[in-house]
This record gives sequence, C-alpha cells and structure tokens, in this order.
Amino acid sequence: MNVSNFEDAFNNSSKSGFFGPSMTKFQWDSKQTLSLQLTIGATAVACPWIIFLNMLVILAIKKVRELQKNSNILIANLAVTDLLVGTVSMPLSIAMDALILRGTVPRSTIYLMGEIGLSVMITLYITSYHHLLLIAWERYVAIVKWTEYKVLVTEGRIKKYTLIAWMDSVTKVALYRALVFAKVPQEVLLVMNLAINFSWLTETLTVVYFYRMIYIEVRRQNRCQISTLSALIKAKMERKLAYTAFLLLIAALICCFPILVVMTSVSYSPVFRTYLALRWAYIGIQLNSLANPVLYFYRNKRYRKALLQMIGLEKTQEIERVDPKGRCARQNRCTVELVDPEGALSLKRSYSFPKQTLGPRSTRVSKTTTTERKISAPCLTIIESLQSGTWYGDGDGMTQIE
Repeated sequence: MNVSNFEDAFNNSSKSGFFGPSMTKFQWDSKQTLSLQLTIGATAVACPWIIFLNMLVILAIKKVRELQKNSNILIANLAVTDLLVGTVSMPLSIAMDALILRGTVPRSTIYLMGEIGLSVMITLYITSYHHLLLIAWERYVAIVKWTEYKVLVTEGRIKKYTLIAWMDSVTKVALYRALVFAKVPQEVLLVMNLAINFSWLTETLTVVYFYRMIYIEVRRQNRCQISTLSALIKAKMERKLAYTAFLLLIAALICCFPILVVMTSVSYSPVFRTYLALRWAYIGIQLNSLANPVLYFYRNKRYRKALLQMIGLEKTQEIERVDPKGRCARQNRCTVELVDPEGALSLKRSYSFPKQTLGPRSTRVSKTTTTERKISAPCLTIIESLQSGTWYGDGDGMTQIE
C-alpha cells in the first residue's frame, strides 16, 4: 500500500484507530504549538529514565544469583517490555510531534508515523498487562497453592506463557490493522473492538480474583501462628512480593485511566476531540514503564543492594575478618556478644579435678606430665554471674569458673 492509498484509507474509513471508529472524531491541530512542545519535553525527559532504570532491573536480575527466581524472572520480562517503550515507542511519538510542529510535512507521512507509533505502543501495553497477569498467577500459586508451586511454576512454563503473551498482543494489533486497511464494514470493526475489550475485562477480573484469594490466604496466615522462624520469614517475603505485584497492577490501571476517559468522552465533549488530549493520554500509558522500575527499587531492598554493588558503592561482605594481631579468624554466625564487653571479666583457665580427690578412690595424677585444658563456657549477659563464680558438675568431676 503506497502513501496515497494509506491517506485515503485513513480519511474514508475509521482513521485506522485501534480503539475503533471513534478515532475519526479527533482533530489534528498544529496551531497549539506550546502544548505540542510540552509533550515533546515531557516525553524526552521520561524516555532516558525509562531506558536507564529498566536496564538496571534487567542487569540486576541477570547478575545477582539470589534474584534469579521465578517471580523476578517475570519482572525481568516486564522490564524488557518497558525498555522497548523507552527505545521504540517514545522516540516515535517525539518524531511525530516534531513533524506536526514543523507543519511542512505531508499529512500522509504524519498519519503513517502515527499508525506505526500507535500500533507499537498498544502492542507493548497489552504485553505488559499480560505480564501482570502472569505475575499475579505466580504469586497466587506461591501463597495459596504453595504445595504445588514447583509443579505448576516451572522455567519452561514461564517461557511458554511469555511467548504466548507476545503472540497474543501482536496478533490482536496486526489483525485489527489489517481489517482497517482492508476497508471492512464498520460492524466488523465494532465486533473486533468488543472482542478485544471483553478479553481485557476478563483478564482484569482474573487478576482481581488472584489477588482476592491472596488477600484471604494472608489473613488466614496472620490468624494462625507459624511455628518455625524460617517459615515465618518466607511467608512475609511472599506476602511482600505479592503486595508489590498488586501495586504494579494499580499503577497500570492508573496510567491507562486517562485514555479510557478520553475515548469514552470524545463523543460528548469537544475538549477531548483534539490530538493533544489523545497525545497526553498516550503519555500516561508510556509513563507506566517508568513507574514499574521505581516500584521495584522502592519495594525490594535486594534490588537496591544489587544496584549499589553494580555501580561500586557497596562491596560484598567478606567471609573472613582480621583480628588486631594480624591473624585471620573466620566469623562465626552463631557468636553471641556480651552486653557490656568493657565491664565483663575475662574467663580464666581452670583445671579439671576428679570427683572426691582426697577420698580412697582418688585418681592418680602423673608427676611428670601435667595436662591442662581450656573450659568452654557460654557467653553470659549478666556480669554478676561471672563475678560470683559458678560451679558446674557432671558425673565425674566438678569444675569452677572463677
């Protein structure tokens, strides 16, 4: 299809709008130069941050072994989608706004770039929403059906579902564009729009169901007492990840709210019939790719530590330490320090004597060799017990710690 045919298809059908025939009601006004300049400035400021932060998320998950879990792998896939928004979708939007400001470019060129940019943006947003569904599903299995987690959530299944998410998004957008350029009747486009909107609504209700079940399970766990410390820590981590995923969903819904308002109000208010109203709504969708990595680093301390380690501001903890005398000593994770180390008395060496040394069953002590050994004592937090002295005895003898 050449440029002239593209312009005819745009003017005579539905202006190739992804959201259906209502796109014909938008007016392209190049006189409002200030608003167009503001859209270019806002997009240009957000674009490098989107690229930078999402690249950091991807590198952190790739390089830090403790972050290479199923939940973080899904977040990395979402970060790849957001990275494409910053590298492809937003530059196309800036280029189109610049062409409109220039005013000398043929309308067909602007329409062509607009269709390409809109198709890319909608494809990436649908893919991001599919990834939010996968993240909600993974959290649902991890908390509600945790006994079946290793069976249901596997690396191969995650890759397969990610591929399906991309294929579904590309197929929907490509099929809709093909129907528009083929000049099919408006009824067909309306049916296609209804099918797309119904699938989006079904997906949203599924995500809401997952988080509702997670909320019910979390409340049940809070009422029950978890016996082991490790299970308690793991449960808190799973709940924190689920809450972070829920915040990602809320951010996605907030960012798509402006476009929903514009598309539903375009038939009733002339304010929403301009290109600028549509353009600012698109910026809201694109800013979702900036909100996601901000939530990652804000909610997860491991991401922040990985970021500091990558830029060299924080070093990994060493296993060994060096004492003041220059000797290497391995740190014991179970070491308990005294409450008042300055006032604590040093433990002296003491000898082990057999029980009833002076009795008839006294044990013979060698005169040539005298053996002494150190007595290990537990670390005490009460200094008075050290000062008073304590006797410890067993079946064979008594030992005093002075």
